[in-house]
Amino acid sequence: MYLRGANWQAATLIVVLFAPLTSATHPLPDAVTFDRASDLVLSGVDFTLDGTILWSNKYVQDNPESSKISLEIWDGDELVFDGNLGILDENDDLITKMSLGPLSLTGIGSHALSLYLSHGQGDDLHEVLGKKDVQVIPGLVSLLPLLCVIFIAFAFHQVLLSLWVGLFVAATIIAGGNAFRGFLAVLDDYLVRALFDLDHVKILIFTWFNAGLVHILVRAGGAHGLSRLLGKIVKNRWTAQWMTYAVGCFIFFDDYSSCLIVGNNMRMVADSVMLSHEKLAFLVHATASGPAAIAPISAWIGYEVALIRQNLPPSMAHWDGFEVFLATVPSRLFPLYMLIFIPFLIMFKRDFGPMLYAERRALRQGKLVDDEDAKYLLPETTQGNAKEGIPLRWWNAVIPLAVLIGIDVGAMLVTGYIECVRKHEEEGAELDTSIGNLTANGDSFNALIYGGFAASVVCFIMYTLQGIMTLTECLASWICGIQEFAETLIVLMFAWAIGEALVDLKVANLVTSTIGPILSSHALGTLIFVFSCFISFSTGTSWGTMAIVFPLALPLADSVSGGDESSVLLAVSAILTGSLFGDMCTPISDSGILSATSSQVSITRHVETMLPYAIICAALAAIMYLPPGMGIWPGYISTLIGIPILGVAVYVLGTRIDSEERSKFWFVEKHFKKYAEINNKELESTKAALLDCA
Repeated sequence: MYLRGANWQAATLIVVLFAPLTSATHPLPDAVTFDRASDLVLSGVDFTLDGTILWSNKYVQDNPESSKISLEIWDGDELVFDGNLGILDENDDLITKMSLGPLSLTGIGSHALSLYLSHGQGDDLHEVLGKKDVQVIPGLVSLLPLLCVIFIAFAFHQVLLSLWVGLFVAATIIAGGNAFRGFLAVLDDYLVRALFDLDHVKILIFTWFNAGLVHILVRAGGAHGLSRLLGKIVKNRWTAQWMTYAVGCFIFFDDYSSCLIVGNNMRMVADSVMLSHEKLAFLVHATASGPAAIAPISAWIGYEVALIRQNLPPSMAHWDGFEVFLATVPSRLFPLYMLIFIPFLIMFKRDFGPMLYAERRALRQGKLVDDEDAKYLLPETTQGNAKEGIPLRWWNAVIPLAVLIGIDVGAMLVTGYIECVRKHEEEGAELDTSIGNLTANGDSFNALIYGGFAASVVCFIMYTLQGIMTLTECLASWICGIQEFAETLIVLMFAWAIGEALVDLKVANLVTSTIGPILSSHALGTLIFVFSCFISFSTGTSWGTMAIVFPLALPLADSVSGGDESSVLLAVSAILTGSLFGDMCTPISDSGILSATSSQVSITRHVETMLPYAIICAALAAIMYLPPGMGIWPGYISTLIGIPILGVAVYVLGTRIDSEERSKFWFVEKHFKKYAEINNKELESTKAALLDCA
């Protein structure tokens, strides 16, 4: 019910609690303090008034009827809310928390709310027990910080700057338009709150350990040795593509490392069999971000789980963030489709779009990179190179990674068992020691910390004993890896902070109250996926997209679906999936630039050749999110059904590079003609080479 009255700037809500007259010993609280969650509310949008109740004496229940108190909220002489408040918890103790609502205010400005308690019928008021100043703002104003984030990220390609400005705007709005107070709130409130959470601190520690581990694996030559070992079996174009695909998927723990290691090490192998640098960059990039995003042990896992846990709706409070992450893996349609799409391209030996012309140019003209494009090549990166003069031994990567995985899994099971035993002894729950239950109850953050630390120590010992690196060099390399992740950690901190600010601004309430009533849950997965694709393409960052979309999409999914867990899980999957689209096909993507650099092709050509493939997989994903949303089948069925569809798409749309067949999309690709001006004489002269390499 809406607050009405001419003087909205000084409206007073009178909360009247009626106690049964038959119980003379019924207590009244000494005071009520209100939570900060209701400091700011949106005009016309429902909210709750939450507070803490302080009692002067303990109350012994002797009358069942006195366990509830009649409650009324008045606006002057007008009743705006009535209901009952239970004052006893499940243990028959007096409650200490109260939640009044839903309430709704329409007057823009400051509202002074006063809480009164009474034994009588409105006129027998107890003294004022609590006061609350509430700021009411128009609903659209709460969207300004988010719009600032999107606009600045799109216009200037600066995610950190966009998050900073968005956080400042949000804090200023919350401070009643006082920019100075808002600026101070950014520094001493929101950033502090972002790091005050224990789980957030654990994520930072794990990310530090993982970043240091990745860098020392590369520096000691272990990752390079493993890549070269696998590369020895390459004999032709077909095996070169398979090997690049396999090595890229194997180095799943970090997308940056995968881009640099696979690109730099497989480029010489690819050149020997006349594989274009555009195709190499595509294989490197597609197998870097996808596996890192869906692997349960990677540089991404901490960030993804943190955002999931932070934004899970109350209806899923019993879910662990890591458990949600694992539940969504089978329905991560876009990265899974991309990983399925590549083998069909290799098996059928077909390509289409600009990639077809790039491949034919490499085979028929012997030009691995286009002449006009070569002058725009980025300088070869030195990041990710092994120390000079050391042996590149594959086991120097396999052993630490095995320790990392083993400790992570083992610690997850052990902590899960400890938690199951605690619940059995303290809460009387059934002792279920199945793998699934142990994993669900395990402490994923602690396990990741243990694994990262143990693997790092193993690296120090192995490399020092072999004389590859001194202990000082190991520590320096490990710290250097942490330094390289500094920007990522800062982005993570600001993502947490702006998430808190968006909660204070009630953005989720606005979205759910305006869009929720007219939006069908059937199309929610598709809409969230498309929205995430747009944001990620605009910003060039998967992590930034997740930080933007999660606080909006999960409350919306929970509201529209009526708290249905499968709908929320589908929304999580759609966010994590759509966030990868821009990472794979925008020229401002970090991993895209690294893939192009390590493969020695310009970022423009890389995006140009990869974009059609990404669009095919993204379009199919958008369509295949509809059946799970409609409840026709679970998400993993969409993944399975997509396999034959992708195979047919490659076969029908693609053209063999070793044939004279014209591209099926020649009318669309006319502006790529310069890459395909190959006459029949050149084709005949390279026929033997084509047969050998294909």
